[in-house]
Amino acid sequence: MTLFTTKKKETTKPHYGDVARWIERVIDSCETQKQIKSAERLIRLFESQYYGDLTFSEMNSTSRSLLRRCVEKWGDILEEKLEKKDKKKKDKKK
Repeated sequence: MTLFTTKKKETTKPHYGDVARWIERVIDSCETQKQIKSAERLIRLFESQYYGDLTFSEMNSTSRSLLRRCVEKWGDILEEKLEKKDKKKKDKKK
């Protein structure tokens, strides 16, 4: 008689769409360049995790969408930096 039975848990991957939405939220919450770089690494990890599980079309459209979102966020952050810099220049001239 055994006192303990151990069943192996079957671990399943979360649906790729759920993971992609989570990465989108991470990207949207980024406030620094370092955070954007980390989000880009998340995208690469996503690609390696789901490589082979998704069709080329699914992987391509999801990855490109996430990368596009990162690029837009980069632009937003850089734009904010430039605005701050311009504001400082204007304040010094006055």
